Amino acid sequence: MNQDWDAACMQGGAVNYAPGLIATTDCNLTSPWYNPLSPAKVIDGQIETKGGVLQIRFSELDNWTNLTAPAFTQASEETIYRYQLRIIHNGSNTPNWQVKYLSWKLLGGKHPAQPAIDFNQDGFVEWGGSDSRVGSWGWQDRFENGDETIPVTPGISGTDSVYAWLPRDNIESFAVGVMAETGVLSGLYLRVGNQLIANWSYDNVKSAYVTLNSSQLYTLRYAATTASSVGFLGANFVQMELEVTGTGGMKMAGLSVPYPVSISLDSDQQSPMVLGINDARSTLSDVGGQHVIPIPFVSDTAGGVLVTLDGVNYSSDVEIIDTNMEDPVEIITTSQKWHKMNTEFKVTASNPGLVRLDVVGDNHHGTWLIPTGGGSPIGQGDSELVELHPTDWLTFTQNGDDVSVSVQYRIEPGWDDENYLTASTRLVLSNGVVSIPATHSWGNPNDGSKALENDLEIKSVT
Repeated sequence: MNQDWDAACMQGGAVNYAPGLIATTDCNLTSPWYNPLSPAKVIDGQIETKGGVLQIRFSELDNWTNLTAPAFTQASEETIYRYQLRIIHNGSNTPNWQVKYLSWKLLGGKHPAQPAIDFNQDGFVEWGGSDSRVGSWGWQDRFENGDETIPVTPGISGTDSVYAWLPRDNIESFAVGVMAETGVLSGLYLRVGNQLIANWSYDNVKSAYVTLNSSQLYTLRYAATTASSVGFLGANFVQMELEVTGTGGMKMAGLSVPYPVSISLDSDQQSPMVLGINDARSTLSDVGGQHVIPIPFVSDTAGGVLVTLDGVNYSSDVEIIDTNMEDPVEIITTSQKWHKMNTEFKVTASNPGLVRLDVVGDNHHGTWLIPTGGGSPIGQGDSELVELHPTDWLTFTQNGDDVSVSVQYRIEPGWDDENYLTASTRLVLSNGVVSIPATHSWGNPNDGSKALENDLEIKSVT
């Protein structure tokens, strides 16, 4: 504490460090800012003090918070990106305050990597996913290979570089490590574009772990905000280069670049989110006239996200009465066979405007918007792989509130094999309301069964 904590005495007092720590009542002792190397939510520790109070804060704008003694536990509502400690006099009549012992540890884990919402647990996400190079959401910890470690080999030239995606905004700190497995390390350079951010020199060491000081961090932040970027899940990323010099084989690890991130979603009637919710509703039973809809969050790694639901709009203007596939098949083939999907709806307000057909697999998602009053269908996504019947793509009848639709289509040969495939029809009303889907599925997303077969098999030759 006597080496990196800062003592401030308002009335000419003093802080003495031997034996133990003794300070006059006008003095306080403040730590430097600490930056965790992995996400943390709780600080837990012990202090042995007489006449002193240990305090903590998580930003310069925060008020100091008193911690208990001798044991203390302090949780943060947000991820702890940095924190600072301070010891002050407790206001008693003692002439000084003392500290004999202080220790603490951070309790944390990881942010989820590639968080997503997958209503049917079928691998077709309604929100989220990402690129493996992004790493943990809000805490970059992966290199360009999508892993938390990456090999680097200076070789004969004595130098080699690896790359990683750096968050463009709100960089809280930076740290990375390198270990020479078969040789030695003599230098490490950090660049964004052509700009050198920082460099470190070594006398042929076996390993090093580096962090950026405040001036280097300022340079990194500025360089990141002025570089070309790509966006994922509410954040933007730029490429950074890590160059090492030395000999032999090395490995980089321990990348730690925290950045606060959040995203706000406003989903309309035909967004993947709302379509996914309605798809999930189609398989639920009502409880007291209502549907309780689970929102399944998934990710590549363990972790947690904080979600706030601000509001939901709903309508009962249209409901599904019945649906079926005419002449159904167990496995779809990319053949001349037309598939006909029949659905009956009940419409109690507005008028039918469109029939929406979605064919969704792991490889493709084709959508057709078919006007109920005539007119040419509009294709979206991979619609070129879903061929509508040239003359009878839609049969539409309406008798009062009862509406019947039949859609004919087939799959083009360009759609490769699928283990799981769904086809659904929705009725879109003139007022913008979209019905829950009538869905038929083939295969199974979990057992490797076949849904669509695109390979020619010769049974016999005569």
